[in-house]
Amino acid sequence: MMLTSTLENIGIVDAAIVAVLGYAVVFFGLILLMGVIIIMGKAFMAKDPKAAAKAAAAKEYAAKKGTYEEPEEHTTLSGIADRPYCKGRAYDPNRYSAESTEE
Repeated sequence: MMLTSTLENIGIVDAAIVAVLGYAVVFFGLILLMGVIIIMGKAFMAKDPKAAAKAAAAKEYAAKKGTYEEPEEHTTLSGIADRPYCKGRAYDPNRYSAESTEE
């Protein structure tokens, strides 16, 4: 059962062993990748409370000092809330509706 051939004219048993080993390597790689992604996600989540606490402390300090201003509300490029990436040029929300007058 040891693969000592050059994989030319191999039998069904050797082909099955090669296939199963290939699947095992890919499966192991995917599990390893999932583990790395989970660990990185936990590391980034651990940083968020620290950043939030630091921002809250800076806000409190600025409020005590009297220099704190509320940040502006984020608006989209076009000003249309439903289409945040639209630049607003020639935008007609009813263009493809049944009531459209285009022919």
